[in-house]
Amino acid sequence: MARVRLTALALATLAASSPALAGAPCRPSASAPARSAATITSGATTARQDLDSQPLAAGESLSGTLSLDPHDLRTFTVRVPADCLSLRIELSSTETELELWGMPPGFDDSYEEDWSREEDPYIAPKNDMSPWVIVVDRYSQPPLETGEYGFEVNYPAGAERLAQQANFTIHCRQFLRADAASLAPNLVLAGALAQDSGCYQGYKIEVPKGTNSLRLDLFDSQDDLVLLARRNRPPNRLQSSIAEVNNSRGRKTLRLDASTRPKLRPGTWYIDVVDPQNADRTAHYKLHASFEDQPPAVLLRFPTLPTSHGPGPLGASLAAVVELSSDLGGGSGTIIDAAGRILTNAHVVSRPDGSATPDRIGVALTLDPHLPPVELFYARVVEFDLDRDLALLELVEGYYHQSLPLDLILPFAPLAPAGSAHITDPLWITGYPWTGGLGQRVSLSVTAGVLTGYDRIEAGPVIKCDAEIASGNSGGAAFDAQGRLVGVPTATIGSNGDKIGYLHPVDLLPADWLQG
Repeated sequence: MARVRLTALALATLAASSPALAGAPCRPSASAPARSAATITSGATTARQDLDSQPLAAGESLSGTLSLDPHDLRTFTVRVPADCLSLRIELSSTETELELWGMPPGFDDSYEEDWSREEDPYIAPKNDMSPWVIVVDRYSQPPLETGEYGFEVNYPAGAERLAQQANFTIHCRQFLRADAASLAPNLVLAGALAQDSGCYQGYKIEVPKGTNSLRLDLFDSQDDLVLLARRNRPPNRLQSSIAEVNNSRGRKTLRLDASTRPKLRPGTWYIDVVDPQNADRTAHYKLHASFEDQPPAVLLRFPTLPTSHGPGPLGASLAAVVELSSDLGGGSGTIIDAAGRILTNAHVVSRPDGSATPDRIGVALTLDPHLPPVELFYARVVEFDLDRDLALLELVEGYYHQSLPLDLILPFAPLAPAGSAHITDPLWITGYPWTGGLGQRVSLSVTAGVLTGYDRIEAGPVIKCDAEIASGNSGGAAFDAQGRLVGVPTATIGSNGDKIGYLHPVDLLPADWLQG
């Protein structure tokens, strides 16, 4: 989201410190925007005042007006205290679309330097429609700072002169750290994060002398939450004294012992569970603490896996599509036999140098199609071909490193016979696209298309289809009407409206991969 409008103060600073910059191309004019007085209402008090710097207090709503001049703007200042964890500013307007931008403490001092590095010094909103919302917390990048923030309300860039003035309301919410709840070892505690609590919950646990290990398990969450721990003081911003688990998985484990950084020491440890997305919904979770490096028994049990997520053979094959994750990223895959072998793209499980990752890869299955998948297994790469961009994985253990049960029954999708897919055949592209959810974790997603043609790579023919393949869908499944795996969604070629999806067909699989 590009930012092109400059405050009058920022422009004046630029002009004074660097005359060359003041007249640089692609910059707005240094003439000051219109600053007419307007009526501001705060609670029951109404007064006419100059809006160059209107203070906005926590819990306060201010109503203001922009004039007919499309270059008009209003600025507000918010003081953030040291015990504030999260700041939320909301802008709404019923007459016309307005914009909201944030400016951190020291904005004018750092503006010229940031601009010279081609970095946007403004804090962008989390959405681009009314009501506009800006959220900054101690764990975001850049993190929330103690000091005075500025916020600017203006018309969108390129707005033309309007027939009537624009009324708006801006609201400030600050969330202060509350007292930490006690966390007892060896008990499962249910919790929830909501906007009313600043999307965080704090805990504390006493670690006795002689304790060698502290293990924290976060689970039963449909959201991408962050788990943090710090000795003696609550976490406030990321640094070496804070232990952190921040990945895209729903199940998270944080371990502390003499070898970790920070080291486990006796005393009071403060734990924070945080929703970094500040989602407009309540995030539920369960938390378990232990002084032994073992998860609770409830996590070691394997659930009964569903055999279908819909009617017919296509619904049965949908149950075989899995989400893959590692420290380097992830994507999707498909279980192709009862032994649990998984077909995916090579680039989903490759290192930056193009070789196969030797690390274990997390495997999540959909237990309920209404919800994100649940991490249940680890797999390793057994076959890898970067030219074909295909890889084959096998399950090796449970997600908590427990042995796989002998009676484990896995859903799997049959492979389509070679050459069975033809132009105009319908295809269903299935996987876990990263853009498919309101938070960071997504449920199983299906898009429909048709086989539109063929292309060729060095390894052989590939399939083109009119279904777009989003990031995260790579390595997933392209099914035909019989639920057979036709190919692996690999890439989208083109830009804007001229896009086409590419599938690497199962015909490219080396014959020896399917033996054994």
